[in-house]
Amino acid sequence: MTGTRSSPRHDESPAVRAGLSQAEAERRLRERGPQLEQPTSRSYRSIAVANTFTIFNLILAVFGAATIAFGNPRDALFLGILLANTTIGTFQEVRAKRALDRLAALVAPTATVVRDGSPREVPVQDVVVGDLVRVKSGDQVVADGTLLRADGLAFDESILTGESEPVVRHAGDLVLSGSFAVEGEADFEATAVGPDSRAARLAETARAFRHPRSPLEKAMDRLLIVLVGAMVPLGVGLGISLAIRDVSQSEAVETLTAAVVNIVPEGLILLVSLTAAVSAAKMARRGVLAQQLNAIESLASVSVMCTDKTGTLTEASLRVVALVPADTVAEPELARALARYAASSPSRNATLEAVHAAQLAQGAAAEEPTALVPFSSRRRWSALELGGHRFVLGAPEALLNGTRAAATLRERAAGEAAGGRRVLALALADGPLPPASPTAPLPQPLRPLGIVVLAERLRVSAAETVSFFAAEEVALKILSGDNPATVGAIARDVGIPARAEALDGGSLPPDDLDLLKAIGAAPAIGRISPEDKERVVRVLGQGGDYVGMLGDGVNDVPALKQARLAIAQGTGTQMARSVSDLVLVSGEFGEVPRMVHEGRQILRNIQRVARLFVTKALFTAFLLVTIALPTGVFPLLPRQFTLTSTLTIGLPAFFLALAPSTGPWRPDGFLKSIARFSLPAGLATGLGILTTYLLARQAFDASLTEARSVTAATVVTVGLAIVMVLEDEPGRRRLAVGSLCALMALGFVLVCALPAGRDFFELATPNGEMVAAWAIGAAVAVVLLGFALRVVRRLEGRGA
Repeated sequence: MTGTRSSPRHDESPAVRAGLSQAEAERRLRERGPQLEQPTSRSYRSIAVANTFTIFNLILAVFGAATIAFGNPRDALFLGILLANTTIGTFQEVRAKRALDRLAALVAPTATVVRDGSPREVPVQDVVVGDLVRVKSGDQVVADGTLLRADGLAFDESILTGESEPVVRHAGDLVLSGSFAVEGEADFEATAVGPDSRAARLAETARAFRHPRSPLEKAMDRLLIVLVGAMVPLGVGLGISLAIRDVSQSEAVETLTAAVVNIVPEGLILLVSLTAAVSAAKMARRGVLAQQLNAIESLASVSVMCTDKTGTLTEASLRVVALVPADTVAEPELARALARYAASSPSRNATLEAVHAAQLAQGAAAEEPTALVPFSSRRRWSALELGGHRFVLGAPEALLNGTRAAATLRERAAGEAAGGRRVLALALADGPLPPASPTAPLPQPLRPLGIVVLAERLRVSAAETVSFFAAEEVALKILSGDNPATVGAIARDVGIPARAEALDGGSLPPDDLDLLKAIGAAPAIGRISPEDKERVVRVLGQGGDYVGMLGDGVNDVPALKQARLAIAQGTGTQMARSVSDLVLVSGEFGEVPRMVHEGRQILRNIQRVARLFVTKALFTAFLLVTIALPTGVFPLLPRQFTLTSTLTIGLPAFFLALAPSTGPWRPDGFLKSIARFSLPAGLATGLGILTTYLLARQAFDASLTEARSVTAATVVTVGLAIVMVLEDEPGRRRLAVGSLCALMALGFVLVCALPAGRDFFELATPNGEMVAAWAIGAAVAVVLLGFALRVVRRLEGRGA
């Protein structure tokens, strides 16, 4: 921009120029060499879970190597299962990551540079030292540099300094990558780029302040720590017991492997990663980019979703439907003034784009403003000085005060707003425009020229989306800068439940408890400031809700940071996208409730299959204490345990974790829910197996091979019974689970019936005494299981 500026609002250094030539920029880019690119998507395992996964794999590898070297190589069968599961999981993760990377490329941050006198968009990594970089409200600063021009410029530097208030900058000031422009426009000369600046760390620092680890992640980590804490002393104790008995090396390896390896829930960790990867891939196919590790859980846990109406419930595009001039103003005069303002505004938002597209006056060319005050959602107005006329455009409530003409226009604006229309007022200021700042005072006196009425169209899927949220028991709250009557009418039209009218953001209750009650009754809040959006999200969270926030602009960023789940529109500002957990690249808000449903389905399934793995770990520990420690013999060979675990846990868990499901999901109480089921189930299973083994060995004088065979049969029977109890849902799912269990049982029967299967797994041919021991032990386990779970459900029903 060039020209004389009469207002102190504009700062410009004499160094403003046309920027580098494209040829010079390309030469510098070649000299600099390739830069490390920012990762576009992330792993699906938390660091703690990934580390535990590695430790468990190492433990299994050590036992596998020892089994091959000193024991029977057939007992190392679990290594093949581990390799197959890991391969499948890795394949799914890589596949999902590639899909996300392709999606992330669509919303990758770019920079506007001026080269050869013309602005152009380039990838962040193509910015070179000496480039003239242009930023506007919502843009991230991608390089360190010196400001050459500043028009109403204010930066959010909270990532760098922790200061939450915007900082006003002027020509000559330094700017650092990692900050964001929240108001105005600026040009700066890049002095440090790539690894020499903060730009290389921008993606990580922008997300560093996001929420702490999720409840599910913490619960999984605690569960793994508890199991490892139990496995180590039990393994040491068993090793000492075997050493005292002076058993052979091969027998010691056999017993230790069977007892210790099966306490490790390695398959559960893999399953969590696999389901997260599959979910992320599903979201990517729907145009949703997951940027946070816990985004899947957050989707499942959200109980309140806060959003603006534009681009979510209504179409993003606006259209001018009416001009209403003031009493002493002709409509053509109002039309020309609006056309001049829209054509000359340095940065047009959606409203000004609609006014400009309406072509209200022929020949309205862009003019160079001699002074300006950029729009701020805090002030709710902006101003331009054009040819000696000082125009102020903003909310009718802010501009229309004091005169009869203003009162008439304000009454008309209120009526239009009540019908769901967006209304802006235009006025002339007699005095000079103030220096732009977040708290710039409204110029006085003002002479109203009129109002412009714009219409938004409800999305075809808006009512269906609201209904879907209601079915998932997720409350929807609209937080908008528009008139309360406008947002209230939209909320009413799409069917958002309400017990009160929409709230006015300018008169929210000062007490947080009163505000929480008011939010609960109202469907929407209009004329709300960025600070109050953040307060609303915070108060809802303190009230016990898991709050999601969907936004696209700079004014939404404080609330996005405060929310447990932050979602940005793909067309939103770079600042909003960088702090969000999810980015709606396709811009389809209607996908969000479907993702909530799928997220809850997946986490319900994870909670259920986790009970299977923990039950196995508990009855394994029980058998180690009651049989292996006193006798030095474990009632199952490692290869037999691999067979029974695959049929009762591995294969069922793999299919059930990704299957449709219904029922409640709560992010809290994850471990308590698992413990309430797995403790009695593990104890009942262990007692049943102990009964089978002791009957076979002591009462029927069976050989060790026969006792282990009948023990394996009991494990399969009781394990499949547990699967049926866990998945006891009416309808097709019950039939599907029953069929799956029958198929698993048939698989065990076939292994026992085939000579090759019996030889490999060292299973004896069944006889009458073995069948009797199996029937009695399985009956004991099933009866105890049913009794224990009945007691647990009764206690849960009483709120225990």
